[in-house]
Amino acid sequence: MGYPHFDPQVTTAEQRKKLSEVPRRCGMETIEVMIQDDYITRDEDERNRRTEHTMECVRAAAEAGIGMVNVFTGPRFWDEGNPRLHRDIQEGDAWNMVMDAYEKIVPVAEECRVILALEICNGMVCRDFYTCNHLLDHINSDYLCINMDPSHHHLARNDIPWVIRQWGPKITHVHLKDAIGNPGFQDETFVYPLPGDGVIDWNTVFDALEEVEYNGYYTVEYEAFH
Repeated sequence: MGYPHFDPQVTTAEQRKKLSEVPRRCGMETIEVMIQDDYITRDEDERNRRTEHTMECVRAAAEAGIGMVNVFTGPRFWDEGNPRLHRDIQEGDAWNMVMDAYEKIVPVAEECRVILALEICNGMVCRDFYTCNHLLDHINSDYLCINMDPSHHHLARNDIPWVIRQWGPKITHVHLKDAIGNPGFQDETFVYPLPGDGVIDWNTVFDALEEVEYNGYYTVEYEAFH
């Protein structure tokens, strides 16, 4: 579920609760809310606002009976005005912003018993297995886990089945999204085609997930807009 439909700043608790119950009519369950705030900005007030927004969403998810939220680190470089890592902002400065945000967000998640499912993404501070582990090592919490999206790991040239085996029980949600191309910009250097039309070896992905005894949910992500 995307946060614009679940944003506690523009919706009521009653609306969010009703929305979370809609999938049950089709025999499904609302397992995760996608928040994906960006904590990389030199505007400290804006950064604090985004951090507080994430915490509000975590509390709202708990209130609606949803036990997981999907989170990024940033920068969302594709949004106009946002900085690009290594060009507009140094990695050290960006890491300080991310650590500051997560040091505030994680205790709220722990208090609410809502899992933060962290997703790596091309061009962000957490953009592959190794950079993501830096955050996991710094903030050791059972409530800071992994949203596994093979498409991003392909762009990072990670060995996807190996990564799955390394993270094992840390993986609490999986996105089924394919990819083909090279790191850079969507529709310029890479695309996210329909699952099966890219280069992800899904047999090895599912084999690895079975090996680590993953028994959570899968979300098919559609981003093959062109």
